[in-house]
Amino acid sequence: MREPIRPLLGLDPAAVVSLPAEALPGLLTALAAFQTAVAARLAVLPPMAAPSPPPTEPEQRWLTVRQAAARVGKDDRYVYRKMHAVKDPWPFTKDGKTVLIDASALDERLERNRRQNGVDVARRGG
Repeated sequence: MREPIRPLLGLDPAAVVSLPAEALPGLLTALAAFQTAVAARLAVLPPMAAPSPPPTEPEQRWLTVRQAAARVGKDDRYVYRKMHAVKDPWPFTKDGKTVLIDASALDERLERNRRQNGVDVARRGG
């Protein structure tokens, strides 16, 4: 039990074991009355706002090699070459035998290339 509540009840829960048996029905009645008073008080209060859920990462979307190729306007071989490039390889993962490319990472990479080069690097070739 939290400390601020204990003075209101006037009893430490651990002390219940030392109470005489004939005091227990009266204690239970008092606790029920206390519970009713608290419930009545809560009933007239404005609803409390639910706590905000913790911020979450945006949902990660995955593209197959074919979907990634379509997004950049190239064929599957181009995507595989980019995934295994020595310089700045495309991030990917495997789900069993299926190769998956992170859609947001691919979009960020394409946007960065557009800003740096002024053109869509994926579409101009190589």
